[in-house]
Amino acid sequence: MPAISDALAQAFLQTPRETFVPEGLRGAALTDTELPTGGGQIMLCPKVQVRLVNELQLKPTDRVLQIGAGTGYMTALIAKLAAQVVAYECDRELANAARLNLLQAGINAQIVAADITESQTTGVFDAIVFCGGVAQLPIAWAQRLNDGGRLVAIVGRDPMMRATVLTRHSETHNSQTQPWDTLAPYLRGFELAPSFAL
Repeated sequence: MPAISDALAQAFLQTPRETFVPEGLRGAALTDTELPTGGGQIMLCPKVQVRLVNELQLKPTDRVLQIGAGTGYMTALIAKLAAQVVAYECDRELANAARLNLLQAGINAQIVAADITESQTTGVFDAIVFCGGVAQLPIAWAQRLNDGGRLVAIVGRDPMMRATVLTRHSETHNSQTQPWDTLAPYLRGFELAPSFAL
C-alpha cells in the first residue's frame, strides 16, 4: 500500500468523524468496526475508508466520482484532496444526512440521491471509488476515466475480498493491482449474481 500522504493525514485529523456518525454511535466513531447508518447500510471502519481514499492517489486538480456516499465522511476526505467530487447515494435519507453533514462541516461536494446503476453521470473523471463491496470489478467504468485515472473498489466474495486498483493508461490498456485484503458489504446493484442449483 502506498504510504498515507501528508495531505490525507491532515484531512483525517481535520475532519471529525464523529460528526458523520449517527448520534447514538458517536462514541464508537473511531473504533475499528463498521457502524450501521440506517436503511440497512453500514459505514465502513475508518481504517478501510482512509485506505480506499489513499489508493486513489488524489491530486488537487482531480475530478472524482464516489459511489456510495453514505453519511458523507469519505466525501469530506476526498473533497479536501481533490478539485471536485460527485457522490451518489441510493438511500435518500442518507443522501440528505450527507448533505447536511457536509454543509455543517463547510465542505463543498455534490451529493446525488440516486442509484448509480439506474442513473446517467456526465463527463469523465480522474478517479472513481466504490465505497463498499462489488462482486466483480466494474471494468466498464474505466471508460469514464481520463488516461492515468484510477478506479478503486473492494472486489470478491466473503471470505476473500480484495481492494483492487484499476489504472487506465489508454483507451485500450488498463492495469490492475490488489494491494490488500478486507471485507465489505456489497453496494446495491453490485451484488453477487444469484446462482441456481438443481
